[in-house]
Amino acid sequence: MCRLIQIALIWLASLGAVSATGVPVLTYHDIAETQGADVYAVTPKDFRRHLQYLRDQNYVPISLQRLIHARDGKASLPDKPVLLTFDDGLESYVKVALPLMREFGYPSVLAIVTSWVDGRAVAKPYQGRLLDWDDLRKLKSESLVEIISHSDNLHRGIRSNLQGNTAPAGITRLYFEKAERHESETEYRERVRADLALSRERMVAELGRAPVAIAWPFGRFNQTLIEEAERLGMRYHLTLEDSPSTLETLPQINRGTFYKYRRLQDFNDMLTHRKYLNRQYRFVEISLDPFAGKSSAEQERILSALLSRLQLLRVNAVIISPFTRDLGKAFFRNSLIPVDTDLVNRVLHQIQSRLLINYLCLKLPATLGSARGQELYTELARLNQIQAVMLTGSVPRHELEPLVALFHNANPMAHIGLPLASKVEGGVDFHFVRLAANQSDKKIRRLADVALSDNKPVYFILERFNDTTVEEMANAMRALRSAGAWHYGYDNDDFMADSPPLMQIVPELISHTVRLN
Repeated sequence: MCRLIQIALIWLASLGAVSATGVPVLTYHDIAETQGADVYAVTPKDFRRHLQYLRDQNYVPISLQRLIHARDGKASLPDKPVLLTFDDGLESYVKVALPLMREFGYPSVLAIVTSWVDGRAVAKPYQGRLLDWDDLRKLKSESLVEIISHSDNLHRGIRSNLQGNTAPAGITRLYFEKAERHESETEYRERVRADLALSRERMVAELGRAPVAIAWPFGRFNQTLIEEAERLGMRYHLTLEDSPSTLETLPQINRGTFYKYRRLQDFNDMLTHRKYLNRQYRFVEISLDPFAGKSSAEQERILSALLSRLQLLRVNAVIISPFTRDLGKAFFRNSLIPVDTDLVNRVLHQIQSRLLINYLCLKLPATLGSARGQELYTELARLNQIQAVMLTGSVPRHELEPLVALFHNANPMAHIGLPLASKVEGGVDFHFVRLAANQSDKKIRRLADVALSDNKPVYFILERFNDTTVEEMANAMRALRSAGAWHYGYDNDDFMADSPPLMQIVPELISHTVRLN
């Protein structure tokens, strides 16, 4: 009983800390009676329950302008502020959402895709469901409504690799099939600059005012987009990152979104950032060597086996090396080292889109040399969307800073990690440590205790050797949990041979760590 009370007190304390420092920002899409067809939709009944819950729990919905003024010291925020936003400009905003928000007196932000409003390039699922300019002109004088950009025509997918996958147009370098190349950085910047400029131009022409903010399509963005939006006066940008927004994070505004919404508890979790605060990564590290030298058909068969394995493992993070184990060849196109197959983008895309695993980490040697490494990794970063980078080996600070900068330029929210032994702090988001899985429980707990005294999150990677048993792996994971490790996994997963055995490793791999201090 005492243990449960301790857990409850810690959980409540974490919620209070977020309420005191963060501004929950919620993203709605369609408000529709029929739930299921649109996984992002919320029913009118549930939406009313949300508004009532905000009132009952003393939340005060604020406008985007008030948030901006608070950052500039021109206004104060209430004790429990919340910002309500609506993406895509669906007609249910006017027919269902706005009347309810008027009833409660709650402001909101509406993000529109100008090519959709114009009728120039309406995505098929949105045809016949959108607000038009007449509707929007009626809203522009509404005190409870702020209209911002959602791009002109970046809310779509474009080809991202030779295999034919599509990815968000705003962050993807278009792959030209006939020329067998990607957009250059100049071509990419000119394309997104023209799109954002046209969005602003259409809003000024039709509504008489320029947008001060943009909600990135699919929530995805990079430094180039930020620069081009700011140049056009869209200084504030809204993401779909689920980390808390504070006055200090502005002009970036992170938002939670509704996905397969089921119950009021889901709503409360978004307000309190509960899932973010309690997220624990369980990962496997895989090698792409099984793909080496294989035909396209064989590679697809291997990829299918990998995806099935990851799904059954129920991991929420994957570590991938884009090189062969001997570092002799790369699995991505570049001009510096031999290429086995241009495969990294395809593998990352399929893991993310098919399995919804949204924490993909590249393991990269930091010992390639500053100039060579920066050139090689710049191309890798700009063509692939990842959430973390593990830099292995020793890296001097004067080489680390430009490496971090180039990854953040392409993936501003990417976490950068170094070995725990590096003792480098600046520019690093986490440390990682490798532990032999066949050590005694006592030794693993002792090593974990030392590592966890670090002031940054620590990722524990259990090393599998040829003679490592699944029992040793399971014991090591239990030892890590008992020491309080939140993030752990193992290397050398043989997804073609079910090693370690799936049924034996999954229970320990997915178990949650309870932290009591």
